[in-house]
Amino acid sequence: MIAYRIVAVPEREEQARALARKVGGLVILDVNHDGAFPNHVRALASADNATHVVVLEDDAILCGDFTDHVKALIAERPTHLLGLYVGRMFPKRPQPMIGELVSSEPRWLDHPQITDRLRWGVGYVMPVKDIPAVLAALEAGVQHPWIDTDGRLGRWHAERGLLSYPYPSPVDHDDNLPSTTSQHETGRVAWEHCQKGAA
Repeated sequence: MIAYRIVAVPEREEQARALARKVGGLVILDVNHDGAFPNHVRALASADNATHVVVLEDDAILCGDFTDHVKALIAERPTHLLGLYVGRMFPKRPQPMIGELVSSEPRWLDHPQITDRLRWGVGYVMPVKDIPAVLAALEAGVQHPWIDTDGRLGRWHAERGLLSYPYPSPVDHDDNLPSTTSQHETGRVAWEHCQKGAA
């Protein structure tokens, strides 16, 4: 069983609930604006009755047959944390390496300079059996509510060689929405977004 969780701020609740309807998921609303990090943690902690949890941010754009695609990806790498979005522009350091990798049209972006951390929290899949260990490791780290949410969430799997990025990305980022945490810069989109079916 796959659980779907949409992390959202109140200003984007309507958009988040539309996403939730598409995937049969639940919205985890940051009612008090506690920050992205604690809201992602709440989303993970709420999925204890599933085998995997898919966490999507409220500005995610899904490929047309998203849930079927996610099932297929999990079947290929069931023990891995799957980063469902690979973004252009940010972060800057891995962009040249990503450009080299995607030129060969890979199925997975398997390179240690990419899989050393979860770089984008727009969408990811985590095996539920790993969540207690991940949460325990998070409790021992820095608890800033906004900074490096994706990096901290992905550290446990990355350290064990259990982080993968499928390509093209099943999730894109809605670049038309202004950031809720920083000045908006355009170009925050996927290198390639798989459009296997009608969106």
